[in-house]
This record gives sequence, C-alpha cells and structure tokens, in this order.
Amino acid sequence: MWHKAQYILTVSICLLMLSLHTRVQAAEESCNILLSTSDFEISIFYPDDGSYLKGASVRGRDYSISPDQTYLAVETAGPQEGRVDGRQVVIYRFVDGRPVQLAVVLDVALIRGSAWSHDGTRLLLQDGYSNRLLYLYDLKSQTLQFLEPHFDPTLQVQRVIWSQNDKFIAFAATESRQSLGIKFSGITALYILEAETLNYHPISLPTENVNYYFDSFYWTDDQAVAFTSCSVDQDICGIKQVTVDAQILAAFEGEYLLVGYDGNNKLHVLNTSQLNLVPQGNADLLTLDLHSKSLTLMAIIPGDQVSKYPYPYPIFSISDNNQWLVYINHVDEIGDIVVRNLQTSSTQVITQEPYTVAQTWEINGNRLLILKGSSFYIYDMETSSSDFAFDYSEDGKLYRYDLLCSSYEK
Repeated sequence: MWHKAQYILTVSICLLMLSLHTRVQAAEESCNILLSTSDFEISIFYPDDGSYLKGASVRGRDYSISPDQTYLAVETAGPQEGRVDGRQVVIYRFVDGRPVQLAVVLDVALIRGSAWSHDGTRLLLQDGYSNRLLYLYDLKSQTLQFLEPHFDPTLQVQRVIWSQNDKFIAFAATESRQSLGIKFSGITALYILEAETLNYHPISLPTENVNYYFDSFYWTDDQAVAFTSCSVDQDICGIKQVTVDAQILAAFEGEYLLVGYDGNNKLHVLNTSQLNLVPQGNADLLTLDLHSKSLTLMAIIPGDQVSKYPYPYPIFSISDNNQWLVYINHVDEIGDIVVRNLQTSSTQVITQEPYTVAQTWEINGNRLLILKGSSFYIYDMETSSSDFAFDYSEDGKLYRYDLLCSSYEK
C-alpha cells in the first residue's frame, strides 16, 4: 500500500513538473510587441489565440526599456503652462506584460543610448528644455539627483552608456554655445563620468571628433572604452581603445566605423572606403581582435543606394548574442532582407519589400520583428520560419517598435 502511494505521489510530481515546464516553454514562445506612433501613443500588442490584440496604451512617443525589460521610461510633453517645449519622463513597470505607472519625473527628457544602469535601478536623464543639464534618477528611492555643479551646461549630450559594473558612464557630448543669438557647435568629445562622485573628464583628444552615428562607442571592460575617432571635419575615421584615465591602449587607422562589440575582446567595425563606388557601393563588416590586433572579414554588405542619408551606409543590425547578422540588399526600390549566421556563414533571404522595411531583435537574439508594408511578422532564427503577427492600420505613422518576450519580463 505504501509503495502504491509512493508511486502515485511520484507520478503526480512528474505531471506537475511537466505542466510547469510546458507553461514555461509556452511563456518563452510568447512575445509582446511594443510600438509608438507619430501621434504620441505607445501601445502593447499581446498574443491571444494565434493572433495579436492591442492591449494597454500610454501617452508618449520616445521610450527607453531597462536592460532586463522590467521597466519602461516614456518621454511626454510636460504639464507646465507657458512652457510648451518642456518634457517629462513617466516610469512604468511591466506587470504580466502590462505597464503600471510608478513615477512621473518632471522637466527631464530621455538620452540616446544605454542610459539605464545594468541593474535597472538608475536612469540617466537630461534637462527637458535645453537638453544639456544632466540628472540621475534612482528608481528605488524615486529621487532625482542634479549633477550640477559637476556638469558643464555648454555640453549637449548625444549618447551615454554605463560600464558593466555600473561605476562609470561614458558619454559623447558636443560643445554648444550662443553668442549674439547665433549658435556655435564645436567638436564632439568623449567623457567619463564617475557614478559615485559625479566627477567627469574627457578621454578623447581636442583634435579628434567622436562619431556617434552608429552609437559607436562601447565598453570593452570595466576600465576601457573603444570608440570611433575621426578628424575634426570627420573625413577620416579610425578606432581607438582608451582607459578611463585617458591612457591609449590601441589605435587603428583607416576608414573604419565602430558598430558593435561581442563581449569577448572583438569589435565589429565597418570599412567604409568602398561605400561611394558607382553604381553600387559596399562596406566590409569586420571583426577587430583587440588582443592580436587582427582583422577578419565577416560579411560584405551593400550600401544604401536608395535613401543615401546621411551617407550610403548599409542598413543592418547584429543580434545581441552576436550569432546573427541581418541586412537589406537594395536593388532599385526593392530590398531583400538577408539573414546571415555569423558562426556558419550561411545566408537566407527572408523577403523582398520596399526599402522602408526595418527590423528589431528580441533581447536574446533568436527572434526578429519585421515590418513589411503595414504588417508585422516575427521571424524565428532557429526554425527559419516567419509568423504573421498583425496588420497595423491606425492613422499615426510608426515611430519605433520593439519585441518584448515574456521569459524576460519580471
């Protein structure tokens, strides 16, 4: 009798574990789609019985998602009368995939780049009127810390990124001054801000211009940053690796732009010397090994010969797990979306659409959100299959969109 009871208990536990495993697997396969429009509405679409339904919506257009996809920061117009250019940031927490408002931070705006600390507890913001003064918002205490007098208000921040240990913040800033009503812009320099002391100092030289078109600077460890270093007129660009105390570790000359870092001492760089060829330019996507100082070809990507704005740079992106490369191969007004496995070098063409096609990765890099015309599709890298999500038929023009998968929501 005791053995029978033990057997029943064992079977019950196995069935329970199987049920939990099935639910976890289902959750991993379920992704929400977050999108914002030109009419300042941010909406979440969630899967329901094989289709996607529009769920919660919040006011705003630009937004920033915390690294673990727990929090959503949304920039909206500020409430103060007579200050029509003012902005504010509303902080939400995702609960079961729905945004729940936590706080409203007045008179601030979002900053391009990775403004969230890696632990998701702090967010770097800028002044909502001038885009110059810096603030640090703490989600735990819900307090806003003004970086004055540590920060120079003549600097306009272009992009920020936290070090992996959250002790330092690298930011690119352009000197901007006004005299007699005329605005003057100087070169863009790279600075290091210490998160605890709030002191900052430049690590780039006064004679170089830091390029940030491709978000092109990355922490290579907790003490060093790699960035694209250009001449003052930005005609010639190369790659540099510099420590937080401005010691140069490596410098690579040539027509290179830094576009990524694989987390294992290898940079992703573009060789742009062939971009302006007629009729079709291209760029070599290379890996630059910081230890051996060697370059290895990853792929040759066609330039954007349709829009050509601001330069005929290729339209591409690399997944966060550095396994996949997706790019658009333009032929006249049609663009093939090409996926390349960076480990096996195999390629596949997903679809052909007008050049306005864009894409965004899921955080772990195994799925890709594709917009074809007005239809969203989710492409699975492992199965090489594309699933229709929904048609976007609302009036507002799409501004940006992201794929949020349930296995990463807290």
